Amino acid sequence: MQDQHTQNTETDREQSRSVSPVQAGLNCVCPNCGEGKLYASPLTLSLTEECAICGFDLKAADPADGPAVFAIFIMGFVVTLGALWLEFKIGVPFWIHLIVWPLVTIFGSIWSLRVLKGWIVAMQFQNDAREGALDSNQESE
Repeated sequence: MQDQHTQNTETDREQSRSVSPVQAGLNCVCPNCGEGKLYASPLTLSLTEECAICGFDLKAADPADGPAVFAIFIMGFVVTLGALWLEFKIGVPFWIHLIVWPLVTIFGSIWSLRVLKGWIVAMQFQNDAREGALDSNQESE
């Protein structure tokens, strides 16, 4: 009887994890159903409390500062290479750099933060990540 219940639970988990973490991140949708919105509004980075479609608890999956670290490195690389390429291959005036790169940095950072945060939330769900806790059996040994 226990084996049947375990098999059903595993089957349910596999079916509910059919949403690709990459697609969930790019589309900013719920990692459980793939349909509900991940963010409270289109211009914010705050997660909704729960999915409006399936009721999945999204507040427990907040990735904190993880996506910001990735976004800083990615956007730093893109902006630096872009500025060097624009300067040495095309040779544009300095004022063009002053207009182009702050805009690329701001909009690229917001977009990449949304995508990376969605991807990390989906990866947490995909890998069944939970907050760390000590097993009480290990403490007594």
